[in-house]
Amino acid sequence: MKLFKTLVIGALLLASVSAANAATTYFRFTGSTAYRTPASVAVCNVLTQNSNTFIWAYTGTGGGTGANAQIWSGTINGIGPVIIKATWTGSEAGIQTVSQAGTGLAILFLHDNNLDNVNNTGNPATAGTSSGGGGQNGAPDPTATGAAIATTSPDHGGLDSNSYTNFESVIPDACMSDTFQGTSAFQGTFKAKTYAGLTEDTNSPIGVVPFTWCATPGSTITNMTDQTAVTQYTSPGTLPLSFYTGNASDSSTTVYATGRNPDSGTRATAFIDTGIGVLSTVVQYEPIGTAGLITGTAAGQTISSVAVWPKDTVNGVAYALGLSGYNSGGKEAGGLSSTPSAGTQLIGYLGVPDAINAIIAGATQVSYNGSGLNLHIVGSASAPDYTPIYNGQYTFWGYEHMLYRGSTLTSPTGASQVTIADTIALAEKSTAIVPLSSMTVGRFGYDGGNITNGASY
Repeated sequence: MKLFKTLVIGALLLASVSAANAATTYFRFTGSTAYRTPASVAVCNVLTQNSNTFIWAYTGTGGGTGANAQIWSGTINGIGPVIIKATWTGSEAGIQTVSQAGTGLAILFLHDNNLDNVNNTGNPATAGTSSGGGGQNGAPDPTATGAAIATTSPDHGGLDSNSYTNFESVIPDACMSDTFQGTSAFQGTFKAKTYAGLTEDTNSPIGVVPFTWCATPGSTITNMTDQTAVTQYTSPGTLPLSFYTGNASDSSTTVYATGRNPDSGTRATAFIDTGIGVLSTVVQYEPIGTAGLITGTAAGQTISSVAVWPKDTVNGVAYALGLSGYNSGGKEAGGLSSTPSAGTQLIGYLGVPDAINAIIAGATQVSYNGSGLNLHIVGSASAPDYTPIYNGQYTFWGYEHMLYRGSTLTSPTGASQVTIADTIALAEKSTAIVPLSSMTVGRFGYDGGNITNGASY
């Protein structure tokens, strides 16, 4: 009888542990670096609905909404406890990793260990606010070059005896994308791999994501045209400055093309809108400083040389010399805000939030086809005027999408995950960079299409 009672108690304990574990629903999403800020604010807003509270941690040394990766722990009414994770790798990478082979491709997310021991420092994740404030920075960056899963012993004064794991490798449930999947490289069969069609969330498209061209500090380039972009990014990826200014005296200054890797929705939108083409062969350059490739927007950085972007492999896909680029807009902003050597300038494309950071740090904003966005930058603050987008004068923009696998609907936790996707997407309509409700024009069915008067979508 005693043995029987022991077995029963043990079974009940195991059942209760299993129930406790099952009670937490996980939702992992990835994609657009250009849209990471409104998406992150939306998650914070969702987790503070109905007076709920949450904790979160994130990469970098600044605030959480612009971080490369985050982890949230909180509650969503109707679902219960949730842990939401985001790793921002680019829109194209998002579509690739969610759709590959119909089951997805695993990427790195922050491990749960970072909720109670951020980056093995002994600092726990801390409370956040509905505006995207609070939280604990300093988490390890899963998007960093060479990032890999590592488990180590505690090194924070022996506060506990538990080991610490930085990342987990998991297939994302959903992605944010600046483009339709129909204009992405990752549809059907691409480079001998198959990609399933994704489901667009019922609250998507979420809003409009705007982009702008930027050049390095002190540049006299004022305007980029679609035809000039094709010439600039076609081999060898260089043009004389006089091509832009019309001044013969500028012919000795070389303008180098820079930009994002092929997993970027910003790149896809730039190449579609200008007519370069998503799958076209281009040549991009990397700006090099004293410590190698420049990736941060710290003041006073200088470019000592430029080089054709090296061969690269991104999420298992190989790209030839010159075809790759930065893996985030924040890092490209660092290159474009650095002072080039004499006779050298760089030009590239950025999402507006990253462009604002680049311009504050010294980059030059460049109009597109004779129209520009007034970003109203004063010191470290900005209040962009998107009227040229609302009314159709400025075309360098795309729709922001929330996409997930159809199989998500039928997975054991699929209903809850889809509800989380719906809830976040709906919240993003309020945090959108350019709300659909502000638009008096639209473009339908594909990216780079003609601007039409009337409905926004």
